[in-house]
Amino acid sequence: MKKTLLFAAAGLMLSAAALAAPAGKTMGDEVNVPLQTRDEGAQESRPRVPALIPFSVMADTDLCVVYVSSIYDSVEVSAVLENLMTGELVSYTFDSSDVAVLPFSGDSGLWRITLTLEDGADYVGEFEL
Repeated sequence: MKKTLLFAAAGLMLSAAALAAPAGKTMGDEVNVPLQTRDEGAQESRPRVPALIPFSVMADTDLCVVYVSSIYDSVEVSAVLENLMTGELVSYTFDSSDVAVLPFSGDSGLWRITLTLEDGADYVGEFEL
């Protein structure tokens, strides 16, 4: 139920953003940003169950925002957006109970988003402009 509401809220935010866009500018390209866990430990040789990714990330490349929703009720999340070409960094902290709207410069390049939970778990994804 909460997950459905979060995605419905994200859809409403995207619709509102499209209506608020300047005249002549249409809704941007929406890019689903796949995430993976950052596993810095040694790889095991036996098969494992894939880790649960508790976030959904969508980048709107024309509006220069990233939308982040989570399955968690109320957890503090730190987000870092990094342009790997220019070195630009943008940091945010938000509560996971809401859909976060994270603006970024929109400079071209390969962007990396890193989401870190209170317990130190990291989730990383990349998209290109």
